[in-house]
Parts: sequence; C-alpha cells; structure tokens
Amino acid sequence: MSQIVEHIVLSKVKDNADPSLVNGMFDGLNALKSLDQVLYLTAGKLLRVRSPSDNFTNVVHARYKSKDDLTAYSLHPDHVKLGKQYSEHIIDDFMALDWVAADFDGPVAPPPGSQVEIAFMKLRGGLGEEEKEEVLAAIGGIAKDCSGSGCGLASQINYGENFSPRCKGFSVGLVAVYPDLKSLEEENVVKLVEERVGEKLEHVIVFDYIVPPPYPPYI
Repeated sequence: MSQIVEHIVLSKVKDNADPSLVNGMFDGLNALKSLDQVLYLTAGKLLRVRSPSDNFTNVVHARYKSKDDLTAYSLHPDHVKLGKQYSEHIIDDFMALDWVAADFDGPVAPPPGSQVEIAFMKLRGGLGEEEKEEVLAAIGGIAKDCSGSGCGLASQINYGENFSPRCKGFSVGLVAVYPDLKSLEEENVVKLVEERVGEKLEHVIVFDYIVPPPYPPYI
C-alpha cells in the first residue's frame, strides 16, 4: 500500500458525564471498525497528553484507503447515529486532523501493545505555505532517519498536511509507532521535530495511547 488516509479525533469528556454513556459511545465507535471503508480503527482513553495547556481525554484513530472512504465512513448511518446519540451529551470539546500519508509502509493496524505518539502542529501567525513545506520536509527527513532500519526506535512514522475543517488552525499531523513505551521515552520523533523547526511552530499538541487488543472493553 503506497498511501493511506490518517483520521484522528481528539475529544474531552465532560467531568459529569454518565460512565455508561461514555462506555456506550466508545463501544459503538470501536464497532465501526467492521465497516467496509475502515482499514483500522481504535477508540478509547489517551494514555497522556504531553502539552500542559491541552486537556483532551480520548482519541479515535482510524485509517482508510482514500479520502472517499473517509467521507463514506463519516456519512455512514451508524457513525451519524453515534454522533447524535452521544456526542452532544458527554463531549465538552473536540478537534480532528486528517491527512494523506504518502509512501506508507508497515502494518496498517499497529500491533497490540504498541505505543502510538501523535502530534498536531500549528504554524506561527504570519507564516504561509513555504514555511509549512519546510516543516513537512524536516519531518520527512526525520522519518527517513528514524524509522525502520534507521535509529530503530520508531517502527512507523506517517505525516502530512491536514485537510479536515475541524482542525482549529492546526495544519500538520504526525503519527509515530513504537514497539513499547521505553522506546518512546528514549527518543521520540516529536522532540526531534521541535528541535529542528520549533521556531516555526506556535502550538504543538502531543499525546499518545497504547494500542489495545482486538475488540477491547472500554475501561
């Protein structure tokens, strides 16, 4: 597979949300992985958010063959029903980034137990397409150096320019998959990005989750 579409939604559950409604929403979201358009989907609690000003609590991470498949998923009656049934009642805030990950390599579904690091990046005010391309090029260089047979810590790195309208001004997304938390702690890709092009970035949301086993209960 030469490319995929990454779809990532961050949300914050209301402090007073009924736990049964939260469980129901995430059970329903995880069930959507059976839809024909979905290559991979997991939904649940974040392990942590490493940017102190952000208070998101949950993530949906999904992958598709194309933008058309993502659109079909978004408009699918089961997905629409979930949004109407739960989101209004238990979600305080949310945002999403979608991007085409070119030259995709490795498993579409990260192995259970893998550590997935995700970053949403917003450029500083006044910067435009040229600076965005510089950021993307820098991430590409890091991905080439640090995935697979490179530094060996990240087993997969995908990145790209966002096309979701629900992005709150964030324009670049990155996903890095590590075999375990120790590998992430030793040297994480987002830290390298910030070291190289941090002066061009106004805000970076960094968060991670552990890939659950198939069909996990939401706890």
